[in-house]
Amino acid sequence: MCGNRQLRSIIIQLAWMTVRKDGALLEKFDKVYKSSGSKQKAIIAVARETNDKNICSSKERRRL
Repeated sequence: MCGNRQLRSIIIQLAWMTVRKDGALLEKFDKVYKSSGSKQKAIIAVARETNDKNICSSKERRRL
């Protein structure tokens, strides 16, 4: 297994919280869940998307 287990756990917990509050991410979760039948795969997809958004926004802040 690769990566920091604690960090991965925190990212997954944040993904669950954002799914409850963000309609677009809830739609992403539902779409992946319906196609895969797995909540774990769906929340990982949401976590990856959230992480990608965070990385992009931090790069934008650095440019300013």
